[in-house]
Amino acid sequence: MMYNEYTTAMEKQPLILLADTDTIFTGELSGRLIGMGCRVEVVHDGNVAAQKARALHPDLMLTEVHMPAKDGVTAVLELKTDPATKDLPIFFLTKLGDVRPGGLDVDQLAAKQVGAEGYIRKTDSLERIVARVRAHLRNI
Repeated sequence: MMYNEYTTAMEKQPLILLADTDTIFTGELSGRLIGMGCRVEVVHDGNVAAQKARALHPDLMLTEVHMPAKDGVTAVLELKTDPATKDLPIFFLTKLGDVRPGGLDVDQLAAKQVGAEGYIRKTDSLERIVARVRAHLRNI
């Protein structure tokens, strides 16, 4: 394979921006995502996540809610008001998940209110997280 063919093949792989402070989690998840044919850019704070989102134009962003420098909510609000990144699909990564009586999912509603697609529980198995990512990528 020539360089140009390799570069073109790489560009066709979905790019996922993964913003999370847990290096063990990001290492394991990025390995699984690479294994399913994605390119993954890992960052560990909200400021860098917002900068990378603007520079790289990823196909999907997964961001932790609580991060240093700028939290995930603030980064999402910032990206959703920027014309260059307003259509970027974003999921929050959280260890939380407040389901109230009657099935009302408070975190899901909060994610939607700030412009995210929803959230993914970090406590789910990696297989389940990857399945959610795969399902979303099929729809874009």
